[in-house]
Amino acid sequence: MKRFLFAASVMFLSSICLQAQDVKIAFIGNSITEGYTVAGPEINAYPGQLLTYLGEGYEIMNSGVSGCTLLRNGNKPIWDESVFADALAFEPDIIFILLGTNDSKPLNWDVYQDEFYGDYVTMVDTFSTGDNPPEIWACLPPPAFSIQWDIRDSVIVNGIIPVIEQVIEDKGLNRLDFRTPFLDKNELFPDDIHPNLTGHREMAKILFETLLGYPVVERFDRDVLAGSVVVASDGSNAEVLLDSLWYSVFTPAGTPVSCTFSLNDPVEVDAFAIIPESLDDVLQYTIEGDDNNAGWTMLVDQSGNADPPAAAYTDTIQPVNVTGIRLNLFQSSGVSRFIALEKKTGFHGPVMTVELNREAKSSTYYNIHFTPVTNQGEVFSLYRDRGNGMGFSAVFGYKTFDYTDYLAVVPLDETHQFYMISYLDGAETTSTQFLSLFRIDTGVEKELHGTLPAQWRVSANYPNPFNPRTRIMYSASETGPVSFQVINLRGQMVYRADQFANAGETIELVWDGRDITGREMPGGVYVFKIRHPNGMQTQKAMLMR
Repeated sequence: MKRFLFAASVMFLSSICLQAQDVKIAFIGNSITEGYTVAGPEINAYPGQLLTYLGEGYEIMNSGVSGCTLLRNGNKPIWDESVFADALAFEPDIIFILLGTNDSKPLNWDVYQDEFYGDYVTMVDTFSTGDNPPEIWACLPPPAFSIQWDIRDSVIVNGIIPVIEQVIEDKGLNRLDFRTPFLDKNELFPDDIHPNLTGHREMAKILFETLLGYPVVERFDRDVLAGSVVVASDGSNAEVLLDSLWYSVFTPAGTPVSCTFSLNDPVEVDAFAIIPESLDDVLQYTIEGDDNNAGWTMLVDQSGNADPPAAAYTDTIQPVNVTGIRLNLFQSSGVSRFIALEKKTGFHGPVMTVELNREAKSSTYYNIHFTPVTNQGEVFSLYRDRGNGMGFSAVFGYKTFDYTDYLAVVPLDETHQFYMISYLDGAETTSTQFLSLFRIDTGVEKELHGTLPAQWRVSANYPNPFNPRTRIMYSASETGPVSFQVINLRGQMVYRADQFANAGETIELVWDGRDITGREMPGGVYVFKIRHPNGMQTQKAMLMR
């Protein structure tokens, strides 16, 4: 059972897992643990995100309370909170103590600092009673990037952490460092104290690897049709089926019509998605595969379909090797996108479908619909870049597929870009789709449907932070060379890739965290430079190791 109650070493955890009961993990902390500023903290604060990664077989209790201290004589001792008693009654197998941030305040540390060691030891002893004492992890607090709420990083570094280290040594505790991994990641702490959704996600990943001994598996969905050659049997332009622009539509001269995709290399596929022009459009179709000219084999038969899609049509199949794919449409007024996904271990990310809601004087409203592909119980998050130089951040935390729509509001002359990450049982999958929504003022109120004025666009890299790879999409308005450079903070170019883009083409720039020789680069901030016929753009990216 997977349970979250909101109120280990690998060998130790393995021994617990041999038991029939769930592994119980308790978190004793302050507002960081509680999930202050994070919507839906029961699932989006780092304890809840950890539970999502761990999957079945775990129970988690979040005993974090905003403003609390470890000091018993502090201004708000965790000892006096009901969740502290709840954590004791929970009888956890593993406990993580993340306290000390509020103890750094002058009214606490300047008066009672000599009591911090004794109070910490007492807390450890309090949880260590009984026949089966839990494994206890003492956590070093994350950085405080400025003095806020009287919290002082200088006291955390020079006073609190040394005492915690001494308790770890004297009591034989396990040590977990939440400070060092975030020293250069101020952007994950918008108010300089509390992590945002992405910061909580990184804390959960650290915990996951600490407990299980291996990192969260990170996968990227890949649309195998990208870059393929497509030919429609009626001679119409079928290349728009490969276009990531939501408003591009393949409109056949009539049906039936076949669109044949010749792939660059043999590949194993196991899922497809079709986004129709209209959510009211009933598609009747089949999908065939060919392996090295051995003949076409039926992979999907929806020729008798009579139902419109919830938002998109998705089909999963047993994995098959193909060098060609053929989409046969028997009834359709138009298709916006056709996606064929490379086989992955685990699950695929959902599909996004965009529908214009309305256009107001200063903003355009879009409905983004979410359709699962595998639907194995995964949850998902939507990430957005507003084009303000801050990069991508989570729009919302974990959602199940009961959550089917999001209303995106895009102000005049702004471009908002979106992608999705799904999570289940120690793995996350970044969806292959990348949406770019924008509003261009034409002086009239009208639907944004059809061809928009051509202009070049460079997306923010996504995901960001990333490990092991990140992507940038470049849409060209002029034909010419595109240079992609990665610069470290010493000003050294560690990677370069050159491509050629035709006018109207969208190309993908990918960096896998390696230098020109193939050597893995250390984690940290890197600068991307994209030179193209229209000029140059730079942006920062964070490689997580």
